Amino acid sequence: MQLIDPKEIDAYLAGFFPDNPRGAELLQLTLALALRKRPENMEELRDLPDNAPEWLRNKWPEGGPYYRFKPDAGLDDTVRHIADWIGAALLDNDEWLSKVDEQKRPKKLLKIGSLEVAIHEANKAMALKNQKLALTLGVNAGNATVVEKFDHGYTMVQLRTPEELDYESVKMGHCIGQGKYDEKLISGSHVYYSLRDGFNKPHATLGVDVASNALLQCRGAQNKPPVRQYMPFVQKFVKANHYKLTEGASHTGLIEQDGEYYDINNLPEGLKWRGNLDLHGCTSLTHLGDHITVSGNLDLRGCSYLAHLGNHISVGRDLNLYVCKSLTHLGNHISVGRDLNLYVCKSLTHLGNRISVGRNLNLEDCNSLTHLGNHISVGSSHSVIVLRNCTSVTHLPDNLSVYGLDLGGCTSFKNLPKRLNVRGDLYADATGITEIPEDAQIGGKICGLEEKRKRLGWKPDQKPEAIKRTLLPEAIKRILNTGPQRRGRDRGDD
Repeated sequence: MQLIDPKEIDAYLAGFFPDNPRGAELLQLTLALALRKRPENMEELRDLPDNAPEWLRNKWPEGGPYYRFKPDAGLDDTVRHIADWIGAALLDNDEWLSKVDEQKRPKKLLKIGSLEVAIHEANKAMALKNQKLALTLGVNAGNATVVEKFDHGYTMVQLRTPEELDYESVKMGHCIGQGKYDEKLISGSHVYYSLRDGFNKPHATLGVDVASNALLQCRGAQNKPPVRQYMPFVQKFVKANHYKLTEGASHTGLIEQDGEYYDINNLPEGLKWRGNLDLHGCTSLTHLGDHITVSGNLDLRGCSYLAHLGNHISVGRDLNLYVCKSLTHLGNHISVGRDLNLYVCKSLTHLGNRISVGRNLNLEDCNSLTHLGNHISVGSSHSVIVLRNCTSVTHLPDNLSVYGLDLGGCTSFKNLPKRLNVRGDLYADATGITEIPEDAQIGGKICGLEEKRKRLGWKPDQKPEAIKRTLLPEAIKRILNTGPQRRGRDRGDD
């Protein structure tokens, strides 16, 4: 992937160790290369940025696609977890830090080639440290000070000493007690809380920045979101203290705007959200509601129980619904200003009625999809529809007009719609298409029909005039001598 500024990743990672250059260096060594290969956190450039480097200005738009690093709350959580592991290792001077190569780089970190491997190493190390911590805890380590009482015997306690952090770490299986947070606790810059049941068992750990009154972290066991049954207690505490939310909605069940909190599972009808709304990974979310407007991007990636959005949803920029495995349809009257991305939504059967997409529609690997729906509008001069590997899709609406259309791998698709207009390339490899209608207009290449051409008697050294014309209309005979085409996709912007 052509990243226009790899230093963005280095700066991002250094931000997890603002006062520790060695920690920043080790985190960069661990993750910089892995993040450069991570498509989930790359944004493809549609326009030349105002601050584009000179080399890009000289090449644009040739040689692309080009990407910019785009971290999100989910990546922040993961990297923070790995940074905690490295920070604890530095505090304890772990043995692996001394086993280095000729450039003084720890060999252990050089073996980490992906984010997933780094997470595994962090989890393994933290589990071992917690086992050792458990042997050192005093009998009163769990007796933290109660600051608020809830129904059914639940309490919120404040963790005031490093030993209380250690107890929390051991019981919850995360890293708050392995030394990394001791300095912040002692200095008073951060305060830490624990939700306990009537038997003093922890169920959620909260970290708050005192100066900004911001909730930085809210974690359940093993750094996962707290179990849903404990969320009401967490939410009541957050609202009572008027915390600014920097922790993701997946861990609190809340979003906040202008000092007002909203439960993501009960969003009010008519909600108007300014800017981006990040609900990715909110596994408790089953639907949004009706008449909701988001002026920026709406991120619903990984909302595994989301069945539909609702009706009359308006998104000003991108709507991202990657890997929403329970999603069956969107709803009716959905408007998306830019891209609608529905990668690998395996239960999706159709979109809904009256869906408007300003730029690109990506439905790759939605293999239960049979059709798009009625009154679907995909409208810009460079819009692309990607239906690759949608093995159940059988037809598209008539009068469809797009810049590019990818039907590759749509094995049930046999007939193109009436009056199809594709201004760029049409990808039709591994489909049931046997002919192009005479009323179709294809402005670019038709890719993936080579085997069908051969069955009609085409040979590579023949001139276009000698080829039988039953497969393609007169308007696109000129492409018959192009030979096998690349499988990549042309993407554009308006």
